[in-house]
This record gives sequence, structure tokens and C-alpha cells, in this order.
Amino acid sequence: MSVPLELVLVTYHDGLLKIAETKEGIGSLYQKFAAVLWLSPDDLKLLGVNMGKPVELRSAAGSIVVQAKADPNNKPGMGYMPFSLYSLSLTSYDPAKSRFPDFKRIEVTVLPTERSITPISEIERGWIA
Repeated sequence: MSVPLELVLVTYHDGLLKIAETKEGIGSLYQKFAAVLWLSPDDLKLLGVNMGKPVELRSAAGSIVVQAKADPNNKPGMGYMPFSLYSLSLTSYDPAKSRFPDFKRIEVTVLPTERSITPISEIERGWIA
């Protein structure tokens, strides 16, 4: 049985994503490398999803669907995602909490979903939920 999972999303700079962006711009190759959430195997199991399946990420700023992948080096309760238009769409700003938006540490809820990965075209147009 799957349950929603609260976790801290940490963003990082990804070389393959940068190469994809340089090579083709913000298109399907960019989406392939950007729309990925790396979780611990335990968190993937808690969600009840298999590696490569879609999950929905919800934050105070909106929600997106990305591909879930397992990394045995990840700690439970932490998710890792490349710094991209996808992670930026989850970033919010509360001046009462911080002087700057928090691009590297984003609190999210992760849920299994049957929806497809959010197309990059929707994110570019600001059509995220």
C-alpha cells in the first residue's frame, strides 16, 4: 500500500543536463535529464512505486510529475533533483522565513500517480498545477 511521502528535495547541478541543454536547448533531451527524482530504495518502497515510474511532487508553489529513480546512497526522507525548470517550478518564496528563495532545499510531498511526466512545454508556459 502506498502513502504520501513528505521529504526535503535537494537540487544539484547536473553535467548531463547542461550538455543536453547546450546540444538541443530546452526540449525532450532536457526533459529526460531534468524530470527525475532520486530517492532512497526505502522511500521508493514506501511510495509503492517501481523505479522509472511517475510520481507527483507537490510544494507550496505547485505540482509536477517526474520519473522516480532509486539511489542506494540516498538517505530516507531526502530526494535529489537536478536544478532545472522542473525544480524551479516547485520553489517558493516567503520573506518571513528567508531573505531569498530556497532553490536548494524544497519541502515537497511525493505521491504515486498514473499521470504522465509534466511536459517541459507546460512548465515553460507556467501551466503547472
